[in-house]
Amino acid sequence: MKKIKEYKYILLIILLVLGLAFYWFEFRPMTIKRSCSVVEVTGSYVPVARRVDKIGYMKATEEEYEFCLQRYGL
Repeated sequence: MKKIKEYKYILLIILLVLGLAFYWFEFRPMTIKRSCSVVEVTGSYVPVARRVDKIGYMKATEEEYEFCLQRYGL
């Protein structure tokens, strides 16, 4: 227990760095990719060949997906 008290700030910094690394390299890209995979349908414009789900979203085309990823830095 005494060693933990001696190194508590080092352990805290290590945990903080690992948490930030997890967020930046795992969680952030996952949420960006998830949000870029769908496009919100606004107004009455709905392309004929694309299916809209119940809550007003449709699957993004490859061009829209790539543009969205570039916009968010992936």
